[in-house]
Amino acid sequence: MSEYERLLHERRHTHDAKREARRLKGAPASVHPWIEVAHSKRAREQEDHAEVSEVLTHRSRTGRRVTRLLVGLIVATGIALFAASFTPRDTPAGAPERLQVTLWHSLAAPEATLLQEYTHQHMSDEETIESIEFIARNDLEQALRVALLRGHAPDVAIVTASAASHFASVGMTQPFAPLRTDEGAPSYITLGDAIPWTEALVAVRLRTQLSRETDVALTRLFSGLAVRIAESLHR
Repeated sequence: MSEYERLLHERRHTHDAKREARRLKGAPASVHPWIEVAHSKRAREQEDHAEVSEVLTHRSRTGRRVTRLLVGLIVATGIALFAASFTPRDTPAGAPERLQVTLWHSLAAPEATLLQEYTHQHMSDEETIESIEFIARNDLEQALRVALLRGHAPDVAIVTASAASHFASVGMTQPFAPLRTDEGAPSYITLGDAIPWTEALVAVRLRTQLSRETDVALTRLFSGLAVRIAESLHR
């Protein structure tokens, strides 16, 4: 391209640019395609922003709903597990229920041995309870709390009278079943005063679920045991 042709091309380009500028200045903003494109682009950006905001809001609400559902599920699961610890033990159809009862204590060796001897002597006529498993626990109160939370608490514990009142006040124990319908349910059963023990001991019924028959058998067993211990002290 010669110098003349280049200058002619630039003049034409400048002329076209000025003419386009005059047309843009005099025409309404919404008429020119460039303006319409700009407006259309801005409108799309606003729509996209609104859509993104709506999606984020929906996700936030969904997240809160999911959190509430998870919390509800955790609570329901905890209640179900706690209730499962109170499920009655299965008994073969047509067979009398004979169970092994679990007993926890914190007695020293001489007193623990004496308690087992008294209990075994008194169980010869018991038809419902087959045997009692004696388990010694050093920190008895803490062990009972953990066992109750996990659903593996013993059926009976041997404690002092003051400890029995404390356990009842915090809901760790339940009354023994009454032997007759016209009797009140004993909160605990006294197994003797300081003699033959270091201090007065009582039997308390932990919050485990047994059949009505077994509950009554426990009351009968430990009530009879208390009488046997008292009689042995007067021989």
